[in-house]
Amino acid sequence: MEEKKKKNYLLPIVGALIAVVACVAYIVMKFAQQQQYDDKWSEYDDCGWM
Repeated sequence: MEEKKKKNYLLPIVGALIAVVACVAYIVMKFAQQQQYDDKWSEYDDCGWM
C-alpha cells in the first residue's frame, strides 16, 4: 500500500518536470531560430529594404 502511495505522489512531480523541460526546450529552439533568421538577413540591413 505504501509503494502505491509513493508512485501516486511521484507521478505529478515527474509530469511537471517534463512540462518544464519541454517549455525550456521550446524557448531555446525559438531563440536559436530567431538568431539564425537575424544572421541570414543581417547583410540586407544597409540596403534600405528594412
